[in-house]
Amino acid sequence: MAGHFKKDVFEKFLIINNTIDFKDKKVKLSSGRYSNFYINLRGLMDDVTIFDKFEDYIESFVKDKNLCPDYFIGVPESMTKLGLIMTYTNAQQGSQIIRPGHGYHHLPMARGKGKKHGGLKDKYFLGNVKGKAVVLEDVLTTGNSAISLVEDLKKNDADVLAVIGVIDRLETRRDGLSIGEKLSKLGVKYYPMTTVKTLLPSAYEKLKPSESLVKKINEYYKKYGSEKFEIII
Repeated sequence: MAGHFKKDVFEKFLIINNTIDFKDKKVKLSSGRYSNFYINLRGLMDDVTIFDKFEDYIESFVKDKNLCPDYFIGVPESMTKLGLIMTYTNAQQGSQIIRPGHGYHHLPMARGKGKKHGGLKDKYFLGNVKGKAVVLEDVLTTGNSAISLVEDLKKNDADVLAVIGVIDRLETRRDGLSIGEKLSKLGVKYYPMTTVKTLLPSAYEKLKPSESLVKKINEYYKKYGSEKFEIII
């Protein structure tokens, strides 16, 4: 089990593993917005050794936040694998992260696309979602995927302790709220492990994108940013 979460060390891990890429041609995000940079964490979960380190960072973060769920559940499909493995390994090891003494450990998985028929639980999940849940999401722009999962869990009487986002892009939603503000209205705590405020400048130092591209990103954040932020050239 890893020790206390160290944000600066985790950010170096993300940069070293090439999770951020600058794009001269804008890419369309799942939110529908077009951006000159892209964050991709899939590579962290394709290699067993890197995946193991990634899991350790998240476990340390969860422990520091004093969260003790019955299970983790990943937003489909990006974090499905991580949610299942974290629940399984921590339950097997008797970790302090998984809530002890209640007599069961469920291993649920959220469906990528809800079924049109069947019971309420079976429409959205494979497995029992009874108990206390921590939702895992990789990159949050508007947070719609995580919010949808939270709402589906609540419909099935799950107790959502928190949403953990690996990287927050710090963007305002169409309703004018930040992701944290929206989740707060749903009665759910939100904990980002890191944000673009510190990650993008580090990625800039490594990759040295053009001045014109950086200006486009800074303009993007003037329009969509939930916090004041710019890359200083």
